[in-house]
Amino acid sequence: MGRSRRRREEEIRRARRIFAVSMSIAIALLAIIVIYIFLNPPTPYYNGKYSGVLKEIFSKFQDDPRWSNEKIYMPILHEIFYEYYVELYNTSLIMNKTFEIAKNESMLFRVFLGANETLYVETYGNGPYYYILSIDKEGHIRLLNEALPGNSSREIRVSNVLYLTISNETRRIIVYNETYLIFLTNSTRVVRGYVFINKTPPVNLSSILDIYPVEYTVWLFENWVKDRYVIKPADLEALDETRPPWEIIGSDVKEITSLEACILLNRLYNFTGIETHIIAIDMDGDGELDNFALALKYDKNPQAFGRAIVDYILEDANIRVGGREISIKHAVTYTTTWIILDPLYEDKYIPGSITGVAYYEYIGMII
Repeated sequence: MGRSRRRREEEIRRARRIFAVSMSIAIALLAIIVIYIFLNPPTPYYNGKYSGVLKEIFSKFQDDPRWSNEKIYMPILHEIFYEYYVELYNTSLIMNKTFEIAKNESMLFRVFLGANETLYVETYGNGPYYYILSIDKEGHIRLLNEALPGNSSREIRVSNVLYLTISNETRRIIVYNETYLIFLTNSTRVVRGYVFINKTPPVNLSSILDIYPVEYTVWLFENWVKDRYVIKPADLEALDETRPPWEIIGSDVKEITSLEACILLNRLYNFTGIETHIIAIDMDGDGELDNFALALKYDKNPQAFGRAIVDYILEDANIRVGGREISIKHAVTYTTTWIILDPLYEDKYIPGSITGVAYYEYIGMII
């Protein structure tokens, strides 16, 4: 019995030694794996069929001092922010409507109005009446201190910044939202007439860019590149013929590839402090590069981006896109949201809205 007990104790000690050795090996292997992953993290970069030629192209471009020479791109930035934006505004008639008002009644006309814009109002009626311009429908937060007489023509300039009294508190306001022309009369007779409303684009973008710096810049850049150039799909077998951005803007180029458009936009965004990366897109489900786009870092959710474009910027520019549902293509990595911008396939006037394609997937970053 003593010998049997000693045998069992020896077997237990042997099992413990084997377990300890096994655990040591497992811990060592785990440590090696962790160290390997730390030194060689999974790459977010595209490494497919065309990665080699793309690396050569961008290595050559980025080694050239013209890649980061701000003076080369400043004339384009000046053109976009000081001249081109006016071309995007639809300055055709905003409103031409009839009205009918009686004493103790009012009639509202909704107009989207922004800082640095001028509203033109012409009215005619068959009796005395007046109107006020207000941020709220009740007429409590007025943009003008006085009521304006009807049967008149008036230009109303909206300042960069207004100081309005709201709930007995004076607040600094940048107007960029719906406003209301409220028509009233003291006449004992019903007054009938018409109102003609139009407005001019903002004199400058300083205040609007304070409110929507990223969204408005994206709207300008994406529309500018599509208006200035004819953009064609990149020939993947001729990528080594891709032109650098300074060559594109420094000559009378009319047609560019989708890759060249992304390269040029990437440079422009870089000089405004907005982070973008050129990315590879798979459009047929085979996991290989078919198209190029930009991923733009965005600190809100994609729904906020879409609302800013459609409900504010396009409303202000008097551009109608219909009542359809707007979906913004995006990707999320950890806690970062990236808006996908595709100058070849995205909708006119709505950056990030990529429609009419059966398959569209991000497969890696190029730079």
